[in-house]
Amino acid sequence: IKGLRIGWLPKFGNKHVDLATMEAAEKATYSLEKMGATVKKTALDFAALETSFLVILQSALCARLDQAMHERHEDIDPSLALTVEAGRLHSAVDLQRANADRSSAFQAVQALFEEFDILMSPTLACPPLYAEQDPHGQVKINGQEAGLIRGAWYPYTFGFNLTGHPAIAIPTGEAENGTIPKSVQIAGPWNSEQLLLSVAQLLEQS
Repeated sequence: IKGLRIGWLPKFGNKHVDLATMEAAEKATYSLEKMGATVKKTALDFAALETSFLVILQSALCARLDQAMHERHEDIDPSLALTVEAGRLHSAVDLQRANADRSSAFQAVQALFEEFDILMSPTLACPPLYAEQDPHGQVKINGQEAGLIRGAWYPYTFGFNLTGHPAIAIPTGEAENGTIPKSVQIAGPWNSEQLLLSVAQLLEQS
């Protein structure tokens, strides 16, 4: 781990983060500094990609499930049906713009990997939400409405689905009720899975 350059990202463009969740991820990140790594705070905005991500996701699901929506509508979860229907509203121009944003996001991540070997952050902005949470509705963090589920709750993760960079989440303890896990995310350049697994193993051991 000596000499490993770590970029610490407490936020990914999101405004609200649960304090205990943040502290656990930060503690895990800076624990590697004691082993010889260097840690430097940096920034990346995945929350701003939420609209583009939804255009790509919704249009893709609409293309794949359009026939099923007609033939087996009663078997499709209402939340998924809403996502598919939203996909019908996107134009080819919308999709091209979303893919351009995807390329820009890739370039921004690549630029960070010129300075850092890995990036570390919380995995979620707060502990896992209740199953009753409306996936199309507003998320509350620290008692405040924080935005939609991707940009507010997991802006740390969905951007890497767009850019294709590997990432792994490692447990860092449990939330106050003792049953809900907290975790830290480690992301790396393309083809760095072995490095991520090695760092994850060190974190688990420590």
